Amino acid sequence: MRDGVRLATDVYLQNTPGRHGVVLIRGPYDKNSRYQGLAEMAEVFNDRGLVLVTQDVRGKFRSEGVTHPYVSDVVDAYDTMDWIIGQPWCNGSIGLVGVSYLGFTVWAGIASGHPAVRGAVPQGTGVNMARHHLGSPWRQGPAPLLGADDLLQIWADNDIRYLAIDYTRAPLIDTFEEAAREIGVRPPALSDYFRRVRSGDVFNPYGDRHPYWTTDVPVLHWSNWFDVGLGPEGFSDYGFFRTGGRRDLHYLRAESADHDGVRLEDIPYDESRHPWVNDEEHRRVHQRQAFDAADFLRPLLTGSGSLPSLDHRVRWHTGHAGWRTAEDWPPAGVVRRDLFLSGAGRALDGHDGGALSTGGETERAIVTWEHDPSDPVPSSVTHDEWWTFLASYPDERDHGGRPDVLTFTSEVTTTPFDIVGSPVLKIRAATSASSMHLFAKLLDVGPDGSARPVSHGRALLDDPDLETLTPVELDTVAYRVRPGHRLRLHLASSDYPLWVRHPGTEENPWYAEQFVVNRQQALLGGLRPSRLELPVLPVDSDEGTPR
Repeated sequence: MRDGVRLATDVYLQNTPGRHGVVLIRGPYDKNSRYQGLAEMAEVFNDRGLVLVTQDVRGKFRSEGVTHPYVSDVVDAYDTMDWIIGQPWCNGSIGLVGVSYLGFTVWAGIASGHPAVRGAVPQGTGVNMARHHLGSPWRQGPAPLLGADDLLQIWADNDIRYLAIDYTRAPLIDTFEEAAREIGVRPPALSDYFRRVRSGDVFNPYGDRHPYWTTDVPVLHWSNWFDVGLGPEGFSDYGFFRTGGRRDLHYLRAESADHDGVRLEDIPYDESRHPWVNDEEHRRVHQRQAFDAADFLRPLLTGSGSLPSLDHRVRWHTGHAGWRTAEDWPPAGVVRRDLFLSGAGRALDGHDGGALSTGGETERAIVTWEHDPSDPVPSSVTHDEWWTFLASYPDERDHGGRPDVLTFTSEVTTTPFDIVGSPVLKIRAATSASSMHLFAKLLDVGPDGSARPVSHGRALLDDPDLETLTPVELDTVAYRVRPGHRLRLHLASSDYPLWVRHPGTEENPWYAEQFVVNRQQALLGGLRPSRLELPVLPVDSDEGTPR
């Protein structure tokens, strides 16, 4: 690098002599580890006439330098690409690929402005992913705990460690301070994190070259519906870029899969097939990640082939139905279907609870529940399972039995329909505090009574009142509701420890030492009633094989 630091780099060369297009992948998880599967991906890129270059980012594994996420990736990407184009096997064209943090380094490489970049495939990531690791103002909404976890487990030094973290302590910041003392390393980024969550400062790793304003290369945005941690970030990026002047540079690929590539079609899931332990599945998952990326980049790096046609700009998988293509997202033909929250008296009464009905109630009714920060509604998966969500695919039927979870269930559907887009909950809510968290889970209730997640939503409601209809957007999804199934909505004020719990006071939740029980309320029925707005793509009765 320009400051003399050396970054460990592997090159998977083509068997054919000469100059070739190059794919660059940079990451913090050990480029030579089985987990990363880069050797398996290299086979795919090499088969398509491309060279693969992989690199441990600064301060990780075999690379030198200070371990500090995000801060050096733009400059280091530029310097790495400068080295690549000087090699006799490079034709001067570089494509950027990566999943998760490796996807962030894709955006960092774009932001570097290096002229050799011809295209990019960020997978399971987001332009603004840094706010997960380096803090975001708590007033922006419920904060994920994974960011602080990763600073200790991934970003303490060159290695990776696994820690058992006690999230019950207060203040929450002491949990991480104690963990840092136990491992004997205090990551520089940890101090930055807690300074930002206290001050409200937003970290910008791009300087004056934020990709939202400077991207000028074709990008295939790759997100998965069940990537509950980072999937929403990718969809937000695609939506932003498609509203701008260079909108035709952007493409979308979305699958019914989780962050680590487990697919909905693999359910019920046999743990022995998990890619972390099954070599065949491991190879399949990583090569599948490489196939579409290589096909997208090949014409940009070699001049051979072409980019997807306009009517194939968006390619997505509808859960339980198959692959589809369209010119844009959401696709043409989507209509709104309203399901009204009703039956206030039954909303806290167990599995079915109140109703998601096609007709609203004329009478107004209030349902009241308590949010006790000392006894929060537990998350249905652990932090590790968050990334392999479909391997766990939790059955949420018993969550509705708690006295602090509101439940609303629809009638059984007799004809299939597809939810395609972002469901929106519009609710009249209030709290005895000045603000509240609201978590929404949309579930598919099968004939056997199981309740499996379809989409999640979360919001901080600031000074809400029962006369204001407040929108809470759920995560984008494409999912078929099949005959014999019902939809269910769970509402709660906590989802812990995936998300930092609201203390019930105005204190910053990271620093709160006192917890106060709040009374929460939702108003149902009447004029402009609380409702769930579903984006629905009707299913033709004579529909053939999915495209």
